[in-house]
Amino acid sequence: MQPVEQGDLIARLGAAKQLRDEGRLELAEAALRALLAERPDFLQTRYELAVAWYHLGRFEDAIEGFAQVAAVSPIGLKSDEFYHALLALPDPNRAIAILQPLLPLMSGSLKLIEVYGRLTRKAAIAAGLPVGDVEVIGDSHAVTNFSMIPRCRVHWCGPTTMAHVTRHPIDLAALGITPGAKFVAVFGEIDCRCHLIDMARRMNTTVPALARRIARAFARSLRRTLERGDAAQAAICAVLPAPRAFPNNIDFPVVGSAAERRDAALGLNRALADAAADDGLSFLDICPPYCDAEGYLDAAMSDVDVHIDFRRTAPIATLLTDLFGPEPPGLTA
Repeated sequence: MQPVEQGDLIARLGAAKQLRDEGRLELAEAALRALLAERPDFLQTRYELAVAWYHLGRFEDAIEGFAQVAAVSPIGLKSDEFYHALLALPDPNRAIAILQPLLPLMSGSLKLIEVYGRLTRKAAIAAGLPVGDVEVIGDSHAVTNFSMIPRCRVHWCGPTTMAHVTRHPIDLAALGITPGAKFVAVFGEIDCRCHLIDMARRMNTTVPALARRIARAFARSLRRTLERGDAAQAAICAVLPAPRAFPNNIDFPVVGSAAERRDAALGLNRALADAAADDGLSFLDICPPYCDAEGYLDAAMSDVDVHIDFRRTAPIATLLTDLFGPEPPGLTA
């Protein structure tokens, strides 16, 4: 009987989702509620009901539903509807209070890490406090390294490589960054993990030589961005090294051994520091607090993937103070 029952549940869930996709939201909600009443352990139903509530504009109900799913499965944290429902709440402090108990679960959800930082800034503005004074532009490491630092406003560019930025310089105005800004560019980990080693092999050159070439082009690109956007100061953030043991997977593909990728990051960082100095830029070396004795990403400071644990950014906040001066008075974590 169990396979038939499971098949019936899946069919009914599919029918309810079709109603929702057709815009027949009330009927979809009723079908999902009935299904959940019969099988409260069928987690996917609770998730789909939360999605329906979001589209009905019932954001509090949607958020509660996603949080209930998240307590059992990380799928509840990965929904775009959860992200947008949190932003739609009129009181950012309410959204922050909802997220705080979920912080230990959020290491795998870049969207929620980013939105937590956005909500804290929104709450500061609503309270009349000073807003952040450092713009951070980059890949997923911009999110994990800087979202929890109140003075930073993160502009997440997705899985963008350093090589891409050299060909397509950042447009500060398009990001809403005004003249006189201070900004940090956070790119390069993808280059080291996926491209540098393979490119060096195919081009019959060494990784350090290729790293120097990429670093020079990247620094020149950022210099053009600084000048065109009339920014006050720009910094290149160091690339985090490879984890000691990290399997190749669909989300984070790798090329080369862990030692090769570690050395690629170290070589690129040396080249970036030199190129930054040559082009009148700053270099933000965040690596020492997050590396183990052999130069790998310290597992105790990481999210068990390629990022740092987003709750362990205090050393970066200190480095920002050293580089840009104290944060505006009144900012709180």
